[in-house]
Amino acid sequence: MAKNSENAAIKVSAGGSVVFGSSVRFNFQRAQSIEVADGGALVVYGRMQGMGTGNVLSKTGAGVLRLAGEVNGIAEICVGRGTVVVDAAASIAKACSVSLDGGGLFLAGGATFESDIVVRGGAAPIGIHGGGTAVLSGALVLNRDTVLGSSPGLQVGMIEITGPVRQAQQVARLTVSGPNPVMLSGSNTYGGGTHVAENSTLYFGAAQAVPSHGTITAEASGYVGAAYILNLQASLIGHLDDEGFRGTLGFDTAAAVITEAIDLSRLCAYQGIGSKSSATISGPITVAPGSPYLFGGGNGVLYIKSNLTGGGAEGVRVQSAFGSPLTVYLQGNNTFPGDVTARYSNIILDSPGALSGHDGVTVADATSAEVKVGAPSRVQFDHAAYVGYTERFSNNFSEFLNRIGAISDPNAIVGIDAADGAGKRVITENIDLSAGFTRTDPYYLGTSSDVAIDGVITPPGGEGQANPLYLTAIRGGNLTVNSSIGGRHVSSLYIGQRTPHDPGTGTVHITNSQNDYTGGTFVLGGMLSVEGSDSLGSGAVTVGAGATFHSLSGITIANRMVLEAGSTLSGGGNHVSPVAAGHGVTLEPSGRGTTGALHFHEGLTLDAGSRINLDLRSASQFDQLCIWNGFQIVGNVNDPIIIKLYSIGGSGPGAYNKFDPTLSYSWRFAYINSGTLPVEGFDPSYFLVDGTEFARWNNVEGGVFGIEMNADGKSLNITFTPVPEPGTYALMGLGIAMLAVFEIRRRRKNRAVSGAPGGGVD
Repeated sequence: MAKNSENAAIKVSAGGSVVFGSSVRFNFQRAQSIEVADGGALVVYGRMQGMGTGNVLSKTGAGVLRLAGEVNGIAEICVGRGTVVVDAAASIAKACSVSLDGGGLFLAGGATFESDIVVRGGAAPIGIHGGGTAVLSGALVLNRDTVLGSSPGLQVGMIEITGPVRQAQQVARLTVSGPNPVMLSGSNTYGGGTHVAENSTLYFGAAQAVPSHGTITAEASGYVGAAYILNLQASLIGHLDDEGFRGTLGFDTAAAVITEAIDLSRLCAYQGIGSKSSATISGPITVAPGSPYLFGGGNGVLYIKSNLTGGGAEGVRVQSAFGSPLTVYLQGNNTFPGDVTARYSNIILDSPGALSGHDGVTVADATSAEVKVGAPSRVQFDHAAYVGYTERFSNNFSEFLNRIGAISDPNAIVGIDAADGAGKRVITENIDLSAGFTRTDPYYLGTSSDVAIDGVITPPGGEGQANPLYLTAIRGGNLTVNSSIGGRHVSSLYIGQRTPHDPGTGTVHITNSQNDYTGGTFVLGGMLSVEGSDSLGSGAVTVGAGATFHSLSGITIANRMVLEAGSTLSGGGNHVSPVAAGHGVTLEPSGRGTTGALHFHEGLTLDAGSRINLDLRSASQFDQLCIWNGFQIVGNVNDPIIIKLYSIGGSGPGAYNKFDPTLSYSWRFAYINSGTLPVEGFDPSYFLVDGTEFARWNNVEGGVFGIEMNADGKSLNITFTPVPEPGTYALMGLGIAMLAVFEIRRRRKNRAVSGAPGGGVD
């Protein structure tokens, strides 16, 4: 036990690391100073107990103080420099406040911090470690304008402040900055306004969380979200600064429907209405006269049931940051003039009136009344985006395509979707993407739901020539093509995109065995699932980085496979052309979450740096590579072939069936099915077996995974060797000791014989 009776200091030098275990306790009679220099760390698992009154624990130095035990009887922890990290196991008395006077505080995700936090300096770097949500139930007291947030590079999690945020004496402004989203849900009274910095997120969890004084401003990439639905206009929207709010107004209310009117007519620089999760809006939305309806920000989903009747000449614009698309369902009876414009976003037309029936041109009739005439509104692509339609909008693809403007971006996606709850949608009509050979620039056909196409697909392009067909699925969707691909219209097949505007990819399923296109197949992104033999026409199949080629069990793939670094070859099909898995290529028998075998009838080559993902369910159910006509390993000890082990149980990830860490296991994961050729180039040092994921579901008790080749040289096994039990160690030690005794006795006897008079034995 450590004890001080006078003011004392604990110091850790630069780069040093000191750990006090749970048996070490600190009793403070008076103030205590802990200095941890830059690059240093002090970890305290034991109790820190203040013995007197008014004890203050001061943290100085640019290093880290980590509290993992109990802190009691201390009035205040003052963080002057560096960082104080509070572990989930720590217990800090509610009466102990924390003051930030230049230093930072990092809390454990999943834990609640009850102490008040007093910000004396101009910054409050409060962050997360361990991910998840850290809850601050005490007060956050601002002594001056304060920046709340943490630096990039730390683990990202939510900071939820359920206690009040208030100012001490002078008016204080709160700025949210950094990668950690902040949720305010207490009764807040600070009066200097609220600002959200670039790439930062602030949620208000209740109406009382929005201070009644001061306006809310935001940078263009800032996000201010409402996680409640009542009194939004008066409590939140009315506090947005007319010109200073340049960010996204988000709604994150899940299934709750926002029915009240939303008036945005004052805002002249905002990015749009968005969501980082989901929200449904049915109340009227008002924008400034002549301005479009703006949607964008967040990568969630908005269901707009409102009737959009204004919008000016531009109509509706949905614009997102590339790689973080907002998805907007237009479900109202809309009469806005102008068109709908999509940029790096997803739009689904989900009602008969999703697009207005006019373009806003006005003329006077015989009664001098103004009426709307002209062509119906259309959807225009501004760079890559997704625009789809459900059966609620139309049951006719060409009718939908007629509402799409000219397409010049090859990554634009025209989609067919199923209404929510409707199940798989089957399209029996022919799909003419060329619109009678009037659309000649390439673009994609896709889905964001579950759609099967039985009709013949004609790709965009000129008449009298075969053109590439581009197919994709986004947001986990499934596009199944049952019809024949080829003939005189399709030259080659492209699946997915290398750099999609929406990273939430899906799967394209090809089922027809009569496809006869000749220009090859290119899997650029997402997954291609081949579900019929000879479904890919002729020509090589090229699988790009980040893309997956999957084949169903039992089918035959005759095409030559070109696997780029970062690609994945999965499933249970029979490849009848030689396959080489180069650096960065992953082989995944059966696919993740199931067990089965992937077959290579003309040989397999594993290069250094390739990967194999194996699912293990039981001693008789595990993934395998089945090989004919040659299995060659081109290894390098400095660039190992990584074998990653996964445990599955039931229908997905789970515990291995009756795994016993005290037993040895062997799984034959690769074998030569026939012929006399052995495995070439095997060396266990060429491999690295990663059992981390397996150990998440099973207690391996320190056992070791390895790899070995059978004595016949025709198969490779993954092995598990348990750690010997303590009794085994004891027996081993006893055996070694006994051998040592016997050896000593033998040597003594030999010395005795060799030292006898006469030098020998009669």
